[in-house]
Amino acid sequence: MLVAAAVLPHPPLLVPAVAADAAPELDDLRTACRSALADLRSSSPDLLAVVGAGLREREFAAGSKGSLRPFGVDLDVRTPDVGRPDAAVVDAVTGDGGEPLPLSLTVAAWFLDDVGWEGPVLFYSVPSVLPASDAVAVGRALATRAPRVAMLAMGDGSAGLSEQAPAHLVPGAAAWQEQVSQGLGTPATQQILRWTTADASRFAASGLAAWQVVAGAASDQEWSASLLSDSAPYGVAYPVASWRRVHP
Repeated sequence: MLVAAAVLPHPPLLVPAVAADAAPELDDLRTACRSALADLRSSSPDLLAVVGAGLREREFAAGSKGSLRPFGVDLDVRTPDVGRPDAAVVDAVTGDGGEPLPLSLTVAAWFLDDVGWEGPVLFYSVPSVLPASDAVAVGRALATRAPRVAMLAMGDGSAGLSEQAPAHLVPGAAAWQEQVSQGLGTPATQQILRWTTADASRFAASGLAAWQVVAGAASDQEWSASLLSDSAPYGVAYPVASWRRVHP
């Protein structure tokens, strides 16, 4: 049963070692991310399911490694080596396979280490382009993995909000991102599930699949939510939201 969820962005610059002298510019965003993780911890989950975009749909074994070396820092992180009730089965089926964590899950692993997360954690990647119906199926399956499941969705918003943004200034991106942030901060689960992969691609947003996984898991329950941050440094939207089930 899903009892809580959070939405975090995953720019590598959130890791101070990557940001270097620019690190203070994102201090408020890091604080919002840590607050969202504190909200998840306060829900007393039996399992934290972390979802982010990757090359394909797969679950990563405990101890899987991600690297920030492509971003100029000699830093590797690993998924927590904390046992889960089903860990032996999961590892026998998926194993590590030598596949590194995608950026979304690498940043998540860094954050969980940063806040000293304790307890079982499951890392799951999904393709960045995923039909909403498939995302719903993934979310509902993950929500059954323990009696009390918290979910962490890693995903950036539009990267087309200014001329300096990676996708430059995309017409309509600001209006679309405003709708996205409002939906994530409500949370409007049915609205989230209606957002299209075409729009996410057009506005250069990487978070849609992960957001829809969480929305699918949450769609049949009542939630309270807070939008903890809605900043867009460097022309990229980095929404941070916290969801709590009203009747857990």
